[in-house]
Formats: sequence, structure tokens, C-alpha cells
Amino acid sequence: DGVHDAGMYGVFSQVRDGREEWDGAAGEADVRTGRPVRAHMRHRVGSITKTFVATAILQQVEAGRIELDAPVGRYLPDVVPGERGERVTVRMLLNHTSGIGDYVPAAFPSFGELSPESLDEHRFREIAPERLVAWG
Repeated sequence: DGVHDAGMYGVFSQVRDGREEWDGAAGEADVRTGRPVRAHMRHRVGSITKTFVATAILQQVEAGRIELDAPVGRYLPDVVPGERGERVTVRMLLNHTSGIGDYVPAAFPSFGELSPESLDEHRFREIAPERLVAWG
């Protein structure tokens, strides 16, 4: 409720520790209709996944399973094949300096016109990682 009161239209969260689970929701999911946010709503997690992926990769680096300056093609030869897979390193992917383009304009074309229409239209669509890499 405090996040909503501070100005966020709507928010929901879930916390799990293996034994217990808590869900909470506050505010509006749709400001046009006033539809409330509900716990367990389906949504795209978006860019926050970068934090979790980076943490998991760095844990693998610490364990000696992945090298930050190794070419990404060593680990994902079918996803990033050829010269790009040999040139782009894990570190470059993590710090966004790989030169691989952003797939968002292809996935959500209305963003080019500064409109959220395609985001709403395609928000529950699943896109294969290979398709995202090809768009990038």
C-alpha cells in the first residue's frame, strides 16, 4: 500500500523462502478502467531479469564454470554462432557492450511511434530466445 500511496499506479509482489509464501497487491492494474491489481496476476517480468541472470552468471564464474572474458560462443554455440560468438565475450553481454542490437523494436513495433499499443497487444506472447537473438 505504501508503494501505491507514494505514486506507483499498481504493484504486486510475492515472497517465497521454500516453506512459506506471501502475496500482496495494491493499486490499479488499468488506470483507464480502475481494474485493481491482484496477487498472482500474469505479467512480463521485463528488465529486472538482467539482475538475476547476472547474479547467476557471476556465481558460475566464482565456481570456475564460466570465464568472463571467454567468447560467448563457447557456452552458447547454437544461439550466438560464428564470428559474433567468437568475438563477443560473456563480460560484454553482462555490461551491454557486445554490439548486439536491442530486440524491443522488433517485438513491440509501436514503440517506434512512442505508443504502448503493441506492448498491450502482445504482452502475453512468448518469444523463443533464438528469435530474440535473431532480432538483436
